[in-house]
Amino acid sequence: MQNLNDEISQNRSQVKFPDGDEGIKTLKRMNEAHNEGALWAISKINLDENKQLNILDIGCGGGQNLLNLSIKFKNSTLFGIDYSPTSINLSAEICKNLVVNKRLCLNISDVHKMSFSDSKFDLVTAFETLYFWENLDIAFKEIKRVLKKDGKFMIFLEGTTKQTLEKWENLGEGIKLKNKLNPTKVKEILNKNGFLNVEIYQKDKSEKTCFIAKV
Repeated sequence: MQNLNDEISQNRSQVKFPDGDEGIKTLKRMNEAHNEGALWAISKINLDENKQLNILDIGCGGGQNLLNLSIKFKNSTLFGIDYSPTSINLSAEICKNLVVNKRLCLNISDVHKMSFSDSKFDLVTAFETLYFWENLDIAFKEIKRVLKKDGKFMIFLEGTTKQTLEKWENLGEGIKLKNKLNPTKVKEILNKNGFLNVEIYQKDKSEKTCFIAKV
């Protein structure tokens, strides 16, 4: 299975902002490359799978994680946002049945300023996207705003060491990672922005890390 190193080296300008035909190819490869880790992260979410939950996936990319979430939380309504129109269009194609059955709503949007009402979501997820967010304080405050009182915020990252993250930047011409954070730093910023209960899981001996945060 292709890893993110390969993806960056092959599709340098497309990883951060997928666009056009090359963007679609990149998104499809990333759907496959990240799926094993994403499924592992989803397995760490402890919510009633039979309840009618509102779930938001931020940076929904190629839509694979929306599909995965819809299977685990089979009675839930899902929302996906991404600032790339190409990502939204591909998610709509891949998740066509969810859209037709009115289980999924997709929007071009930015995590730093979302149009959702306060206290709307039971779960917010962010898979492999935190690296590119311009301002984590603003983003985390927005996520806290749209979460219900007992809601959860799940973050999944495959790279969490300086060595790995700098390697990704060196592989990708034009790829700039705004946030190169280890798990301790991610938890610190979450705490700073009101997420006082943060559980951290690491997959085997890899850098793949899942954060489950609550207010």
